[in-house]
Amino acid sequence: MGEKMSINKQIKNTVRDLVFDFMIEHRTHDRDLPLEAIDKAIFNGEITLDEIADSFKENMCYMLGVDNEAELKERIDNELS
Repeated sequence: MGEKMSINKQIKNTVRDLVFDFMIEHRTHDRDLPLEAIDKAIFNGEITLDEIADSFKENMCYMLGVDNEAELKERIDNELS
């Protein structure tokens, strides 16, 4: 039997899947943001990878019930102490 994958690796694999869905799978039938629209927006400077990553972080914080990364860090520190 193979070694169990760490939660860290499982999450990173899931993020890879999310990126595929975000960039390709969900674009296939999306009229407002069609296939390659995100690529073009990045390459022509309409949005940066940092802006996309920041949006992802903001939404993750919201789903975790915190206002920002600083508040998240504080909660983690409190949990670990």
